Amino acid sequence: MMEGATTRIEQIQVAVLSRVGKDDVLVGHSLENDLRALRIVHERVVDTAQLFRSEGGRKHSLRHLSAVLLDRKIQQHSGGGGPGG
Repeated sequence: MMEGATTRIEQIQVAVLSRVGKDDVLVGHSLENDLRALRIVHERVVDTAQLFRSEGGRKHSLRHLSAVLLDRKIQQHSGGGGPGG
């Protein structure tokens, strides 16, 4: 998956941090994983995976949240070996 990659994590960090200020709010699903992988700490994060947990504390998928809250079907892949398929 990373074969031939020439971009270093430090370059990605610089690119992200040049676009995201300390007062910006990041909104996304399971952002904790993305930020951890990038080794970035940001104080203003709205993470839908954290906001909308089941009664047992389990995370709902983005696909589930979209269907229930927005009445929209997303991530409908047919077979394949890529993400979501």
